[in-house]
Amino acid sequence: MKTIGIRGKTTPKRLGGAVLFAAAILLFSGCGQKAAKPVEQPATAGISTIMVMAFEDMAAIFGQNAQVRSPISGTLFFTGPVQEDAPPLMTAWVETALEEKGFKVLSGAVAEEARAHALADGDAGMDEFALALGMGRAAEADAVVVGHVFRFKDRVGNPYSVESPASVAFGIHLIRVADGRVIWSARFDEAQKPLAENLLKIGDFVKHKGTWVTATQLARTGLMQKLATFPAP
Repeated sequence: MKTIGIRGKTTPKRLGGAVLFAAAILLFSGCGQKAAKPVEQPATAGISTIMVMAFEDMAAIFGQNAQVRSPISGTLFFTGPVQEDAPPLMTAWVETALEEKGFKVLSGAVAEEARAHALADGDAGMDEFALALGMGRAAEADAVVVGHVFRFKDRVGNPYSVESPASVAFGIHLIRVADGRVIWSARFDEAQKPLAENLLKIGDFVKHKGTWVTATQLARTGLMQKLATFPAP
């Protein structure tokens, strides 16, 4: 006798085929679509006004040939001679570089006035991090740049022959005022060496035409290299 199936009833075999067919359609339709990726915001998103604190001579505080930690990052540096004009030079270079990047820079008299307000409103023993945040709030800045010079030793000799080369060490940090977060840092700690001893610096060697540079030249080169990584507004 011939068996007749009940109309409208789906057998397990048919149900399994339908599920596989539906899955194949969904898989095919999704092949041409990529998952949306979150848009990455720069670290300085929302930051337009930056206060640049004057670079601080750490050798003047702790003496030369001392092992000193950065007040912001805790990184160790060895102090050495620091030329008197080094801190204001580096402060001015940073101000100019950030203005060229499109930030509004607060410095000079504004920074000094903000320092006075921060010291008046804060604890007498506040550390430099707290002082930077207090200055930023007083000046209504979005962020504060804090810099320290640990060594700024000039060469002994001339461009073609030296008894000792230029040696520079500094640290620089960007602190966001809203949450007190360090959102960018850079460290430079170098003494110029002959090309034969440091082939990785061949670019700097060519830039300086194979001569022994001054501390000012070494510091400016190093600072510009570090600021090249500074996030855009």
